[in-house]
Amino acid sequence: MRERQEFAEFAAVRSGPLRRQAYLLTGSVPRADRVVERALADTGRRWTKLGSTAAAEAHARRLVASGAVRSRGAVPAVASTSLGTALPTDDTGEAVWRALAGLPPRRRAVLVLRYDEGLSDAEVADRLGLPAATVTAEGEAGLATLRGLLRRRGAPEDLLPTTLATRATDLPTPAPGAAADLPAPADGAAASGRGEQAAGAAAAGLAATPAPETGRSGGAETDRPGGAVTGRPGGAGGGRSGGAGAARLPVGAVAAGREWRRWGLVGGGVLAVLAVVAAVVVPGLRDDRVAAAPGPVPARQASAPGQLPWAGRGPLAGDDGLLRDALRAWQDGVPARQRPGAAAVLYAGTPDGARTVLLQGTDGTGQSWVAQVTDTGGTPVLRTTEPLGRAVPLLALPGGDRTRLLAPPDPGTTLLADEAGTIRPLTMDADGLSEPVTAPADGLPVVVTARGPVVAGSGRVLPGRLSAVTGTVDLAPATLGLGPSAITAIWYDDGALVARRLGGAVSVAGLGPVRRTTLRAPGRPRKVEARAYEAVRAGTRYLATVVRVDGAPACVATADAGPAGTTLARPPVLVSRCLPARAAEGVVVAVGGGGVRSVRVRLPGPAPAPGKPAGVVTVTVGGASGAGLVGLARVPGRPVAAAPAEARNARGAVVARVTLPEYRGPQL
Repeated sequence: MRERQEFAEFAAVRSGPLRRQAYLLTGSVPRADRVVERALADTGRRWTKLGSTAAAEAHARRLVASGAVRSRGAVPAVASTSLGTALPTDDTGEAVWRALAGLPPRRRAVLVLRYDEGLSDAEVADRLGLPAATVTAEGEAGLATLRGLLRRRGAPEDLLPTTLATRATDLPTPAPGAAADLPAPADGAAASGRGEQAAGAAAAGLAATPAPETGRSGGAETDRPGGAVTGRPGGAGGGRSGGAGAARLPVGAVAAGREWRRWGLVGGGVLAVLAVVAAVVVPGLRDDRVAAAPGPVPARQASAPGQLPWAGRGPLAGDDGLLRDALRAWQDGVPARQRPGAAAVLYAGTPDGARTVLLQGTDGTGQSWVAQVTDTGGTPVLRTTEPLGRAVPLLALPGGDRTRLLAPPDPGTTLLADEAGTIRPLTMDADGLSEPVTAPADGLPVVVTARGPVVAGSGRVLPGRLSAVTGTVDLAPATLGLGPSAITAIWYDDGALVARRLGGAVSVAGLGPVRRTTLRAPGRPRKVEARAYEAVRAGTRYLATVVRVDGAPACVATADAGPAGTTLARPPVLVSRCLPARAAEGVVVAVGGGGVRSVRVRLPGPAPAPGKPAGVVTVTVGGASGAGLVGLARVPGRPVAAAPAEARNARGAVVARVTLPEYRGPQL
């Protein structure tokens, strides 16, 4: 009995978010409902074995994702034009939705999970039961397709999160009155318990939308909308030739199901009478009750999953009247499907002379939103609301031509802004609200650091936007431990070169100190600077080096360092060379992790005399830098042939062998 009740409560709470995810994965309400029904049915059967609500939710989400990929049906109506090709007349959101609908199911699923839930490729792989490499390949192929379809509208990486969050609000709310025939938990579930479980599922609103009509007798499924609600073979809602898609009960539950149907008819009559009374009586009482009820006050802390775990801040965060009026303004200013059912205050104060409230809330589909309400004349007005972006731990409060930034409420947090190519710290008050800044049309790069120079996240603040967005280059914390590197604006410039080399958006972190030398050249010596980076692109970690000569980019090199977030069996090593134009010599740059202290490269040297074989020049790149190496060495002459290299630790033992590839120019 207790297990049945626990599962009924679980289904009631989680069916909405699961249905939302299934809809985004399939693009079809009937198919989404079927996927969720089957996922919850399997979860119910395994409830006792799963052992916890968290394990049950993870199991249900995996089944929803894999079921959506395997589901079959007609192409959603939104993708009826050229299998998802956006029409020139579509708005941007519709264009993205059409383009996404035209992707193969698995490719679409990877992008939805990556940009709606913010999962890493490793997490997506676990959700779909695929190798991580396959997920990365599918994601890159999907983005390449979307770039071609949306090339005049923006980068799909920037468009997908908002489109998915907004589209989820179009999912119709299940109409009450139909129940999914889900089995009860396996342990001790008697036939009567199965009927009771069906009643619990009805409370969750499962399968309450019209089920698809069947194309043949016996309950075969297609995606033609407008059919009868899901029923049982021979029961109300569909017979063997009635055309309704039938959900089949286990044999032991048939008798109990009939008993529950009889009670359901009696209960339905009672509910119908109550509905008539409510329709006649409630309107007459509504005005007085609304006037008497002041409305809810937003919570002081996050009140639903998916919200920012921030406490409410600001000098007016304790003004219940202001917060209540702000929440009412938000609820009245958005469509019913977007109204927050759980809301919390993030900030309330008068940063620019006007009373301003920043709220977060979660709608019935499980989507979290953030809203800004401003009171300039005694009446709070909803200024803007948008899906809550959690990729960057930062929120903005736009005001006129200037914007203030709200940092996370963690001690030691600082904000750095890249203004005109110079990164500077922003002044913040005790509530974590920054001084006013100007956000240009293409966005203001902002870096959030925690407890010193450790990067907690970065993104771009756009004019009028509340959540920061990620860009082509974002800064991230280093994981290879190659020594500290001061955050400077050149990280963005070098990151753009690395992104171009790797073929897409990257997160970069500077590694170790800047290495410098001077090369002989006709006329005057040439100044060389080499910087090393850890870059993450689509779930893969890379080592990267950028060499600048007299301040201008000269050479870029990258090397695969394995999946991001994993422990490496061997230290990653990158060895590259740069032979600047109009210089008599070049440089070798080496980066190594995990105790690497030197790299020896055996380069072919010049021939001692005509007809004599060329000699070998050994170049050693050394120098301690944290737990690894970031080094630079001059190369005599301009050798271009490939050469072997050995990475050694502090004791001189070889820890890795790599090959310095043939030099084919700077390849910027």
